[in-house]
Amino acid sequence: MKQLPKLVTVLIALLVVLACQTAPEAPPEDPAPDVAAVPDVPDVPRPEAERSQAQELRATIEDYELAAYAPDDFQEGEALFAVAEGAYETDNVTAQRNYLSAIESYTRVIDQGIDSISERKRDEVQDAKDQADEIRARVTQTDVYDGAQSDWDAAEDHLGDARYLDALTAFDEAREGFLTAYRRASDARQRAQRALEEADGSISDSEREIEGLQEDMDAEDA
Repeated sequence: MKQLPKLVTVLIALLVVLACQTAPEAPPEDPAPDVAAVPDVPDVPRPEAERSQAQELRATIEDYELAAYAPDDFQEGEALFAVAEGAYETDNVTAQRNYLSAIESYTRVIDQGIDSISERKRDEVQDAKDQADEIRARVTQTDVYDGAQSDWDAAEDHLGDARYLDALTAFDEAREGFLTAYRRASDARQRAQRALEEADGSISDSEREIEGLQEDMDAEDA
């Protein structure tokens, strides 16, 4: 029974020692990973320029009947154009991409057919020029005639620069210019002819009047 206090004393000392010991520090927490900011997707404007160019090329192919010169490229262009039209305003990225691809296909069609078309138009311009030359329209309608010749020269220059649409337009303008010069020169010639006929008629009437007066004077002298 005498050993009990000593045991209590040991236990108390042990508790004191344990109380003095500090608890181990908790390991630092790993920092939260950086979260990349999601960039805002800007609104893509409607591809108006690409759409307009594709429509213009389609119209040219139709107007000059070029599809037959490259049917596969034309059908490819039509399919791409249809996809672009379906995505227009709702998915402008897709629309723009397909318009551009359609433009490439349509351009190949025009490139393959342009040689034949330009040769045909060149012949049409030459025929119109020949008509104008037959009645000397270059002399009587100088401004119109020279303007038509300038349009023809421009058409050939456009062909050399691969500006095919401009070339076809210039060929048409040259042909119309020569025909205009021809029509105006022809009208002027007809007016001049009528004036001469009227003048001849007036002279004939005057001659008849003079002859009548002469006959009257001769009758009085008899």
